[in-house]
Amino acid sequence: MVWRLDRLGRSLKDLISIIESQEEKLSVEPRWRSFQGESTQAEERQIISGFGEAILKGKLPWDAISAQEGQLEDEKVNVTAVARGLPPDAVLVEFAKIDDFDLEREIFLGTARYWALILNPSGRTKAIDLGKADRLESDITAALSVFYSGDRLLAEPQLQAMSKLYDAVWSPLVSAIGDAESVVLSPDAALALIPFGALLAPDSRFIIEHHTLYQVVTGRKFGTDKEAPNRVGGRPVIVADPDYDAAQDPGSSTQGGSRANGHSVVSEPLVRLEETQTEGEMVKGILGEGVDVLTRGHASERKIRSVLSPPVLHLATHGLFLSKSAEPSTGSLNREDAVALDAAYVRHVRSLSRSGLAMSGINSGGMGADDDGLLTAFDVASMELSGTDLVVLSGCDTGLGDAFAGEGVLGLRRAFRIAGARYVVMSLWRLSDKETVRQMRTFYKAYNGGQDPVLALRDMQRARISRLREVLGQAPPALWGALMIQGI
Repeated sequence: MVWRLDRLGRSLKDLISIIESQEEKLSVEPRWRSFQGESTQAEERQIISGFGEAILKGKLPWDAISAQEGQLEDEKVNVTAVARGLPPDAVLVEFAKIDDFDLEREIFLGTARYWALILNPSGRTKAIDLGKADRLESDITAALSVFYSGDRLLAEPQLQAMSKLYDAVWSPLVSAIGDAESVVLSPDAALALIPFGALLAPDSRFIIEHHTLYQVVTGRKFGTDKEAPNRVGGRPVIVADPDYDAAQDPGSSTQGGSRANGHSVVSEPLVRLEETQTEGEMVKGILGEGVDVLTRGHASERKIRSVLSPPVLHLATHGLFLSKSAEPSTGSLNREDAVALDAAYVRHVRSLSRSGLAMSGINSGGMGADDDGLLTAFDVASMELSGTDLVVLSGCDTGLGDAFAGEGVLGLRRAFRIAGARYVVMSLWRLSDKETVRQMRTFYKAYNGGQDPVLALRDMQRARISRLREVLGQAPPALWGALMIQGI
């Protein structure tokens, strides 16, 4: 079942007006979070669609949610089921950002703490308090800043930052994780932006050298999901070297609700990434015959949105992320209206529209009707990728997005999951073009040889660490740690 975002968009508009006219403005979001957090990937898409349809039929938001909650009653998961579903020799670390609540006064205090909930295959659990959210989030911001500026070859500041972040986030978990070979991480809020594999342990080795790291949206999947399907047949799709300056197709019409209006959606023209053509050819050479390659003017947003469940989807282009500070201010709204908008989940629409991938024509306003040259996460979420084994986002910053408690990061990574992709490879910061090609070559050779993509990425990063230590004496994480993978 494919849910269409234009229909959901209308639902949200109706939902806003309904909530604004009701007194129970605060009752919607907690219940939405509750049932959405309990749903599997396939259920999530169906529930969102059903929720929108219920709103369009005139149901109040909380009634619409109740109707969807009934679908999940038979899918309740307990700790034993999740533990039984974990990979062999693995522990699950589920992070949670929890608001502080005063039980006596029955009010939220406006502060929060991070917790780590650890589950091992035997069913034993342990809860670990990681401390105040503000402090930990400041540590994360400071640590990551070294990767966005400064000399990528200057190892010491990077190693110090990763060591400090190890002490704040990983060190409290060490005894509970023990000697488990694999660690399944389900990070919440800002923790989803951490390059966990690059955290530096006291023995001067990185976490990726100690453990195989899996990352998932929620650990609940291990208690419900059936065995993962084998890789499907079909033709892989490679998108590389879009023509950002391509002009609109003269034969297309911009009427009838088109987003393309002849004005670029970027403030400054994007520069061509010629090296992505080399990258695309390299990936095609490894995957073999029967690969669809979309380049230059053919790498349009419209064509990519029409792709149906390729086994592999590789996208080599600019990744774009609009920060929250760049969106229009809501300061003119009173507090109740602002809460209503948030409760209606409009923040998700805004968040999924702030991250995207640059496609052909983005500098000139798009390639015609319904194509402005920017493939947003909002667009991606409406694609049909339920048979897709692997999506690789080779552009810079493709792992970024808005971090929310209870949600993790809302951006391209979440959108491709909603669309149905099993594994998503993305980057947390920019790699040089040559380094990207080098790492992708190693990764794809292992993957095409039948290796699990998580292990393929792990082995590639371990090999790069070893080689950099031979050449430089140290292994600056900026050179090897940008890529991360979500899925299991």
